[in-house]
Amino acid sequence: MSEALAGPVRSPVARAALAPLSAAYASVARARAAAFDLGWLRARALPRPTISVGNLTVGGTGKTPCTIWIAERARAAGARIGILTRGYGGGGADNDEVAMVRARDAAVPIGVGADRAAAARALVEAHPEIDAFVLDDGFQHRRVARDLDLLLVDAADPFGGGACLPRGWLREPASAARRAHAIILTRVDQAERAAADRAWSRLEALGYRGPRVEATHRPEALEAVDSRNGSMSLERLRGRSVRLLSAIARPESFERTVQSLGARVIEHNIFRDHHRYAPADLPDLRDASDGSSDGASICCFTEKDAPKLRRLGVVDGWILRVSFVVERGADDLSRMLEAVWGSRKRTR
Repeated sequence: MSEALAGPVRSPVARAALAPLSAAYASVARARAAAFDLGWLRARALPRPTISVGNLTVGGTGKTPCTIWIAERARAAGARIGILTRGYGGGGADNDEVAMVRARDAAVPIGVGADRAAAARALVEAHPEIDAFVLDDGFQHRRVARDLDLLLVDAADPFGGGACLPRGWLREPASAARRAHAIILTRVDQAERAAADRAWSRLEALGYRGPRVEATHRPEALEAVDSRNGSMSLERLRGRSVRLLSAIARPESFERTVQSLGARVIEHNIFRDHHRYAPADLPDLRDASDGSSDGASICCFTEKDAPKLRRLGVVDGWILRVSFVVERGADDLSRMLEAVWGSRKRTR
């Protein structure tokens, strides 16, 4: 790998040194949460029912794929949603998450901005047919009221190294999980069953009382960066040497997914989440001879990285298209979603 991962600090000395900062961060987060719980700080209702999709940790749980899944479920139910996102990583309406959603559904209305209430008002003015909002990365954004609070937890690392920032990944203490109406344990296929069960036990010990929903990020296709080159069967990765490039929160998860398809990962160029690529960042992305039966190694990218690479003129390589699949608790989750957008849809 070309760059060390940002994440929980592993060195015992460094962890001890960062413990006071982590404790201070957690104290501030608890005080802020208490202010909302006691009504000292108030949430503002948006002009449509609102579904929040968020997490406890810094990135990497699959919020955007889940948001896309919700949009698809809404459309199948005859409902119309609008997505509200802060726009992390710069780029405004062209930021990573927006570009990823647009690649899947160019028609879904999206509002971008730190002031989600203002973005919601503007979106409704432009699209009065919207039945509900999906607040992307909204679990900590408590200034906005929500009708359904969905919390995504990565089964492979559910509690962010066991500490708040900067010692670990947690944005707020794990006890905040009790606020969730539904928790979705993601990437359950990348964790042992016993580990997933331990995560549920810990979440319920923290006070969570909602349904147990589990999901995977299932690979479904390899699409050429240059759309003129079409697609390739996932089976073509088996036994193949593959080089990866990514700027996501959990690059190790991307690597494990590629390896699960039978590929040999021989190189992984890793950049920090939301990195804005420059030409100098890019290795030689052309296919290269590796002595395999197919005669060449290939380059694979994530859907999140693909729009940025295309803007730089990258035409070689393959995008691993992954779908968010609810493996457990789908009926419970669907009922909760329908309750949010259903009343508005029926009176439209």
